[in-house]
Amino acid sequence: MDGGTDALYYVTSYSEVVPLTHLMMYIVYVYTYTLYMYIYIVAVGCPDIVLPANSWLRRTGENAMIRCNDSLETWYLTCQDNHWIGDVTNCTLS
Repeated sequence: MDGGTDALYYVTSYSEVVPLTHLMMYIVYVYTYTLYMYIYIVAVGCPDIVLPANSWLRRTGENAMIRCNDSLETWYLTCQDNHWIGDVTNCTLS
């Protein structure tokens, strides 16, 4: 290593010893050979269901059952291609 006892050195991840004055050149060298990767994230599954007033939900995997509190009205939904299949109306008051 050149530079005398006052010189500062940087050890790279490849066990190279680089004078600190050359560190900026080394960073540029590494930067030009950096690979970039893009990540694409897609949500899978159906969103939460908006319930009618006075009802409750039981969701099991890709199936959901909505039932009214005051009556026996029940709706069954199935999740297909990230969308709920089935109709839900309002609960009738007794």
